[in-house]
Amino acid sequence: MNPQRRGALSHAPITLTERDIAVLDALTHRVKLLPLSQVRRVWWPQSTTTREMMRRFATLEQAGWLMRKTMLGREVGSSPTMLASWNPNELLPDFADVIWRSRRRAASPVEAVHTLVATRAAADLLGGEIRHVRTSEVSHDLRLAAVFAEMKLTRPAWAQAWRGELVLDSRWLAGGDPVPDAVLALPGRPVVVEVVGSSYSTTRMRELHAWCAAKGMGYQLW
Repeated sequence: MNPQRRGALSHAPITLTERDIAVLDALTHRVKLLPLSQVRRVWWPQSTTTREMMRRFATLEQAGWLMRKTMLGREVGSSPTMLASWNPNELLPDFADVIWRSRRRAASPVEAVHTLVATRAAADLLGGEIRHVRTSEVSHDLRLAAVFAEMKLTRPAWAQAWRGELVLDSRWLAGGDPVPDAVLALPGRPVVVEVVGSSYSTTRMRELHAWCAAKGMGYQLW
């Protein structure tokens, strides 16, 4: 049974609302963390203050469903920029330009970012997965979360089709395959989503391209 199709789920001492489940689903199926700024933008847009939202997350934390953490990274604004995209039968993107722009943005300052992460109990409840966020990957994961949030607001069908790296199965991956950040499991035209880090090389980009081309999948580079 899909818990998102229920009005609420009971777990003493609180009852999970549909909004609670939506946030926990994002954290166990889509991304590893969510900055509070994006959570408010997507799920609490009508609130004039953050007080109500923070009270709710304190309750969810006390009940053991999530944790609030402050991490050091580069937070992304409301509209992340796609660096390039490709679909079968199109010309190759300019990987050198993609890498140059990814390294340029890596020069922006690091700041303390308030985030949410799910607990193992939430992953077990919703049939998802969690993984510890590595210090070296915080900025990457913040950008990926911003991309997901943008899709939630502007392309909800894409956000619904989003499968995070931890829940990708043999339909998408085989032994030795590269693991993308996410796959949009769109009917007949799956698309890989990849956040390009400052350490990426043109060789790595070409390997990703070759893998996607072999599987008949397009990709988006963010």
